[in-house]
Amino acid sequence: MHWYTGFGWGGMLVMTLTTLAITAAVVVLAVAALRPRFRPHDDAAHVLDLRLARGEIDEAEYGRLRRALTDPR
Repeated sequence: MHWYTGFGWGGMLVMTLTTLAITAAVVVLAVAALRPRFRPHDDAAHVLDLRLARGEIDEAEYGRLRRALTDPR
């Protein structure tokens, strides 16, 4: 009465490959979800903006430094 009793070698291979593919997809999705989407702003212009906001430099110094950053030499 039991005409088909299992997957056989081909079915086991397909099941193994499917399990590996699903596991890889879960890992890729987890890494993509946990990775920060934006890099921290450590560029010179942002640091300059922060220094002005904290009162470390005045507007004249800010303007001079900003021009120095953006002036192509």
